[in-house]
Amino acid sequence: MSGFNPYFQESNSIKSQLDLIDASLDWLKELQLPETAAQDLFKKKAVLSTYYEAQLRDTPLSLANIERLTSGNIELDDSHSQYKRLQAYHWSIEQIYYQPLEKLVTIEELKELHSWSQYAQQATVPYRNGASTIVNPLSKELDYFPAEHSRINSYLMDWVEWMNEQISKQKLHPVVIMAIAHYQWVHIQPYFDDFGCAESVARLMPYYLFKKIGVNSAFFCCFNEYWHTHYQESLKPLKIGSYGSYELDLNQINLTAWIEYYTRAISSTLALSAIEVLQLSKSTGEHKKVVLKALDSKQRKVLGLFAKSRFVTTKEMADLLGVHRRTALNYCQEWLKQGFIISHGEALKSKKYELGSNYQDLI
Repeated sequence: MSGFNPYFQESNSIKSQLDLIDASLDWLKELQLPETAAQDLFKKKAVLSTYYEAQLRDTPLSLANIERLTSGNIELDDSHSQYKRLQAYHWSIEQIYYQPLEKLVTIEELKELHSWSQYAQQATVPYRNGASTIVNPLSKELDYFPAEHSRINSYLMDWVEWMNEQISKQKLHPVVIMAIAHYQWVHIQPYFDDFGCAESVARLMPYYLFKKIGVNSAFFCCFNEYWHTHYQESLKPLKIGSYGSYELDLNQINLTAWIEYYTRAISSTLALSAIEVLQLSKSTGEHKKVVLKALDSKQRKVLGLFAKSRFVTTKEMADLLGVHRRTALNYCQEWLKQGFIISHGEALKSKKYELGSNYQDLI
């Protein structure tokens, strides 16, 4: 039994985000892209992830320059170490995508993950041999003391044992495991945090852990865009700690707020990816059966109304479904959130609805 036992509550926010994540994953699983389209989308997202990684590392480059940097046609010397690390980061995403991984998490793979993202093909390097600190990127003040260097291997082994137990027995949702993995890597900080390498490696965890459980559609996502856009929002829950050091806070910190943030990030990113894959799959016509499968019986009936008229009222829906108009309005409120319909007009009595763009070719 692992000595690592993270503390958190599965709040309503976490539960609702996990439900949305599962819905997006179901769509992505059903929407099969042709191999060429899948490869092109993966390459596009790998470059985009590197672009936002550059912003997160405070090494801003244009997307065009990131494309040149990651093309493999630019040779850099040691005076361009920041750019070489960006090349390595891009290379690491490709390695996770193409390389076979062990079924469960291993210390060796985590070492490789660090090495890939910092040095590309260089061999793994030893853990740090001295104390380190986490500095607040905004205030530049000391924020946290990571794990004592002499105990890094022990802490990593406990954490990896815990992760493998959760993965094997499916005790926790994989995205909750990812959230805790991100937190652990940053706060154990196995290596000196040159150029923000701790959080850089942690940002690769979704690709690494989704690959472990066979969710290759995760490579159609750019998680770094959310991390960058909501960076300041992440600082407080990520750096929480009652006593300011890993040893004192081990198993004591309530990680609920951090997991809420993390599940929102993954949920938002997967939803955007599902929409993009849906658009791409329209070229094959395969999306129709997937979209229809996702609709409930009421939505399928309402499709018939839209087949006859571009605009439909709640009264027409209520009459068709045999429900009160107020009930039909409640259905519409939920369908608006899903993008199934679009509303026109403000007043309830005159409001009408149009079928959402992703559903137009079903009629």
